[in-house]
Amino acid sequence: LLRFLRAEKGKVIKANKKIREAIAWIEENDVLNAIDTWNLEAYEKCLAPWWLSGGFLGHGLHGEPVALERLGRCSWPKLSNRLDFEVLKKLDIIHCRRCLAALEEDSIRRGVPFSGVTLVIDLKGFKWSDAQFSAAWTLSKMVACRSHLLPETCHRILFVRVPTPFAKAWSMFSYLLDPGTIAKVQMATESETISLLRKFIGDEVIPAYLGGQRHTEGDPYCRKLLAPGGFPPEEALQRLERLIAGDDVYLPPHRRGEASQGEGARCCSICPMQ
Repeated sequence: LLRFLRAEKGKVIKANKKIREAIAWIEENDVLNAIDTWNLEAYEKCLAPWWLSGGFLGHGLHGEPVALERLGRCSWPKLSNRLDFEVLKKLDIIHCRRCLAALEEDSIRRGVPFSGVTLVIDLKGFKWSDAQFSAAWTLSKMVACRSHLLPETCHRILFVRVPTPFAKAWSMFSYLLDPGTIAKVQMATESETISLLRKFIGDEVIPAYLGGQRHTEGDPYCRKLLAPGGFPPEEALQRLERLIAGDDVYLPPHRRGEASQGEGARCCSICPMQ
């Protein structure tokens, strides 16, 4: 309720309307049953190294959670053309539910109210060929879905390592997004990135590959914390489709011998669950 009120600048009637719309959308999309009844092997695990990318890094200078997404590596236009929107939406619903649960747990653990996330979006790798209206339109629909699940969750959005093609695409397609979302965005080119990040995040939290000091087990990309992103291999995408169709199941290592006996399909060769 508080986040909807914040989103509508304290206007109760508008917040009430948004809440009712969100409840209707949540019921229509079976969101409350997603964790318990959906195929999580398909909608959470199968594409986990590639989509959705990134993860949580820690806390900013004022105690706010910090998350990072490596959107520039994800070839979003190609992915949105390859997968049906309903599949992308379900992948995102599971992602959002997990993120919200993590944020609530973090607030309870630290004994502080949740006041918003600093979301860093690394756009390095975005190419001219990615500047497509159809992809921007699909992404705007995903953002609209998130507004039902995560209203006023981001306090600020930092676009970093912004290449020229993305800056041009933003000028062309940002009108598709909610004005409130656009107002939260700050941008930095590659050379400006570390200066922007240091306004809100300490060097000990910023990954070394972005100019900070954070490593995980010597890795400057912190891949133990951050899914590296990238376009999923075709084998993984085909396995996702089989899982959704009910023609594939994941067997843990101690049960994989059963697959050869016809009791289940073997996990794909590139799946990180192997």
